[in-house]
Amino acid sequence: VPHLARAILFLLGQPQDKLPTCQDAGSETGRLTACPTTAPFGVYHVTDTGQTTWCEFATEIFRLAAMPTIVHPISSAEYGAPTPRPAYSVLDTSAYHRLGGPAMPDWKTGLADYFCERRSL
Repeated sequence: VPHLARAILFLLGQPQDKLPTCQDAGSETGRLTACPTTAPFGVYHVTDTGQTTWCEFATEIFRLAAMPTIVHPISSAEYGAPTPRPAYSVLDTSAYHRLGGPAMPDWKTGLADYFCERRSL
């Protein structure tokens, strides 16, 4: 989450050491004014780098949690989702990276950082 928060703050053109705030446009409407941004308007996919499967992701979570669990891979068909899933659905983060935002760590590093932070609480 901290890595993603830094990226979002970058896209909003905000200092990365504090959360951005938007002022209320009027008590009658309850709408918020737009936050200032330096990034061109559009959709940006932002995630840690690298690729994985849900099975590998779950396996790494159990490993980092020191929970001796066996994760068995299954196909999308075996999962039985109500909507068909693409065979390959890794997010394309190139638009974000072209802007020169904060580097995103490898997903395993991000997950390990999470567990390290969680243990310190």
